[in-house]
Amino acid sequence: MAAQIVAFSNVNHRTLMELPRVDFATATLITQVVPNPLSNAAKLQNDHLILLTKYRAEPSSHLTLEGFLAAKGFVNLLEHAGREVTQASITASAAGSRPDCPNGIALPFNAKNDRGSRLADIAYLCKSGKLVQ
Repeated sequence: MAAQIVAFSNVNHRTLMELPRVDFATATLITQVVPNPLSNAAKLQNDHLILLTKYRAEPSSHLTLEGFLAAKGFVNLLEHAGREVTQASITASAAGSRPDCPNGIALPFNAKNDRGSRLADIAYLCKSGKLVQ
């Protein structure tokens, strides 16, 4: 009997493929909160691919792109927090963030929106180990 698996974006699909039964992971649906990491459609995706190739011996994945986006977002908050970086200045920086993002992916935070990105996607894990968007 086969089971359908749905996983969150923090699941590494390559690890799923290392399970004793490869067919167990096949057809898994994985929710994603970032766009396809293998695409260079947005500046952020392109920068991610370039830096990952340059500094890491690791293939691009939704996990690496999600971490890259989080790091870029945090650095952006710090840059706009002012000279004295405190919890209050970072919170104010986040509250003043605009929905448009020069990197191509918006992360708006304000008093009414503390979720950041509203992007949600689903990827399908093929028998070959590749994710299909």
